[in-house]
Order: sequence, then C-alpha cells, then structure tokens
Amino acid sequence: MASDDWTKVCVASELTQDMPMAVSWEGVAVCIYRIGEKVFATADTCSHGNASLADGDIIGYEIECPFHQGRFDVRTGAATLLPCRLSIATFNALEKDGAIWLQNKNDDAPNKVSTTDAQASSPISEER
Repeated sequence: MASDDWTKVCVASELTQDMPMAVSWEGVAVCIYRIGEKVFATADTCSHGNASLADGDIIGYEIECPFHQGRFDVRTGAATLLPCRLSIATFNALEKDGAIWLQNKNDDAPNKVSTTDAQASSPISEER
C-alpha cells in the first residue's frame, strides 16, 4: 500500500465491532467504525452540537450522537434523525495488513463530503 495515498490510523484489532473509535488524522478528529466486515470513517464532531460521535452508539449503519440522540449514516454522512440536519464529512477507509487506513485527503476522494454542505439528499426522520 502506497504511503502517499493512505495513512495508517490504528491497528485493526483495536477497532472492535459496533464500538466507534476517535483518531486524529491529518489534524482532523475522525471517528472510525467497524460494522460487519466493513470499516467506515466520518468526522468525529456532531454537526448539531460539540459532541464526539465516538462516544455515541451504533444502530445499524447509523451513529447516534450522545448529546441529543440525533443520528448520521456512517456510509454517507447524511443526517438521518433530528435534531441533526447538516451532514458530516465521510472519508475512505479500509482494513488491510492488520491495520485501518484512511485515504489521504484530496478533492477527488469519491465519498468525501464537506461539512458545509446543506442537508444530504436522504430524508431526516423525527422519530424511529
């Protein structure tokens, strides 16, 4: 794996099923998730309040904010449950060679979402 394209952020065994983990990557607080056989990465800070999503609960493919129980889809960054309305950034992540890797930032990253984007295209639910 080319080190100029990807950065190792943790040993794979440190990231356990359904337990989010905060890491610092290129000066950004990132939350990484293991759900099933896949790993995902989003911004660690909720767009609604100053909460670390790593302190939240994973429900399906959503992370629930520990402050007000709003939710985000970890695959897309879309806000899925009020009071959260703005999406959060997502980053390309993978598990390889016993480590979790994040793709180095560039404008061509296919699932990178700006936190300044307006609401994501998926509808937001008031209750689940």
